Amino acid sequence: MAERKATAPVSRSLQRAASRPAPARTKAPNPRLTEAARAGLLTRSNTEKGTAGRKAADAVTYQRRQERHASKGLTARQAVGHPKTTDRLPTFSYLRADGTYVQRQGTRAEAKRANRVNWLTRQLLEGRITEKEYARRVGGYAPLANGDRFLADPRAVIALTEERRSEGEELWFYESGRS
Repeated sequence: MAERKATAPVSRSLQRAASRPAPARTKAPNPRLTEAARAGLLTRSNTEKGTAGRKAADAVTYQRRQERHASKGLTARQAVGHPKTTDRLPTFSYLRADGTYVQRQGTRAEAKRANRVNWLTRQLLEGRITEKEYARRVGGYAPLANGDRFLADPRAVIALTEERRSEGEELWFYESGRS
């Protein structure tokens, strides 16, 4: 059986301060209580839930965990095995101006723009926007970083989309890259 390490007795005033109700969530714990928690006088086992002492003990536990990750150069997400969000780019699809269907990886901003065009395409197919509105909105988009422009001809978009749909192919593809 593991032995518990002996801790110094907690002063009466520290006990009283630690037993008070915890301050608001946005308010930092009492610095005196935080120091006591760092020294090992206040822990999860000798404080009650919802008290200022528990808030200080939890804050110290969190700070130590953050310091451990920071010393290794990791974020909390990376420490549990997830890749950095910049390590994996999102994958998305769109219709290029020459009429070809493209699926590629790019920045989050490009994925957002491509998905906005796909949303407009779906609205066009459902008759919620006119062909003129579609051409005006999609035609105004700047090219992607690789130089591709979106297909802004509404009749061509309808024809190509219906062709893909009849062949049973996926119309739009998006994978965030965050998982």
